[in-house]
Amino acid sequence: MFEIEVAALGSHLAFRADSRKPDRHGYVEPSSEMPLDDYQSALFRTAPDWKEWRLA
Repeated sequence: MFEIEVAALGSHLAFRADSRKPDRHGYVEPSSEMPLDDYQSALFRTAPDWKEWRLA
């Protein structure tokens, strides 16, 4: 699993907590309707900010 700071998602992406595990899991979604290529590009730009999640 990986984690990212919500602020690192920028303005084109949004975080939505998983209702079944809101404190441990969520979804990165487009912040508004956009073409798939734009969504994929926005996700790609976040790659340096993702960190491997480790159980403490």
